[in-house]
Amino acid sequence: MSNSSLSRFGIRLAYLMPLVTFLLLVIYGLIPHLYFIYQDVAYETMSLFTMVGNTWRECRATLSESGGSASAVLFSYTMTAATVLFWGTLILHGIFSFASAICSVYAFSRIPTDRLTNRAKRILQLICPNRAFFVIGGLLPLLYATFPLLLRHCYREQMSMSISIHATTGVMDPIPAILLVLLGTSLFLATLPLQKREHLDLFRLYKQKSKDKTN
Repeated sequence: MSNSSLSRFGIRLAYLMPLVTFLLLVIYGLIPHLYFIYQDVAYETMSLFTMVGNTWRECRATLSESGGSASAVLFSYTMTAATVLFWGTLILHGIFSFASAICSVYAFSRIPTDRLTNRAKRILQLICPNRAFFVIGGLLPLLYATFPLLLRHCYREQMSMSISIHATTGVMDPIPAILLVLLGTSLFLATLPLQKREHLDLFRLYKQKSKDKTN
């Protein structure tokens, strides 16, 4: 493989990494692998999404009842906000990652000066205006993947319950999220100089010269 081919492969992969990260984390989140240990008792293994759903229902039930303790109310408000943040950042990451993948595959399949190439770039820029936003969008998994750690912290600090959360796989959700985010971000930043050279930059519009324009 020539240096140019390798560079082009790296650039394409850099724009596909958000989607790869999103899909891998969602698949992992759907697998039952998390369980609580409280007072030396291990509770039922559940997926990340089941944990989030259970937390939401318990918090809403507590807030709808009267006479709850101050600590329980505080915990419920905190974890309700955390659940909204979880779904919000997950959905945003999904939209961002699919847009990046679809627009890059389409744009890079055509010549850089093609008007449809620039149209695909403009569509992406409606969601992700520039390179800084692209990097920030790639960091979104760090917010939703840390939900189990935040839940454990709130149980301990707000409810004074010495709960621990473990993964049957031995890998808590933030670990693959951090590794994938580091890989994706590093690849994107490393390929920035190559994107200009190879004319594979989703944030730069390449216009046709007047003599090359056709109707």
